[in-house]
Amino acid sequence: YFGGCYIEDNKLYVKLVYPTDEEMKSLTNVLARYGAAVVFEEAEASMADLQKYADRIAGELMDNGYAVTMWCVDSISGNIEIAVLEEDLEAVKNWISDMSKNKNLPTVIIEEGAYFVPD
Repeated sequence: YFGGCYIEDNKLYVKLVYPTDEEMKSLTNVLARYGAAVVFEEAEASMADLQKYADRIAGELMDNGYAVTMWCVDSISGNIEIAVLEEDLEAVKNWISDMSKNKNLPTVIIEEGAYFVPD
């Protein structure tokens, strides 16, 4: 049910996906010491579900021969971030655009990435 968190204006915003009364009570107790600085918000998807989706998309991209260098879920925005090598950038952007047309899916951000080789 954890949907991410962020800090803004000296407050901790905790995003939750339909927590039960018991879960809310537990979280409120754990964070009681900081109660005045904690704000709970609704989230559309849990971080666990978003990470599963990110893993699936990255896997499909790699299965299709694209060089994926990194993928993650942004805990603030809930966006899926995937980095690919420059030569695959436009093709992957088009693939993601085609895949998400007319579907209510999490936002996928494609950016240029690189591989690093330690000396």
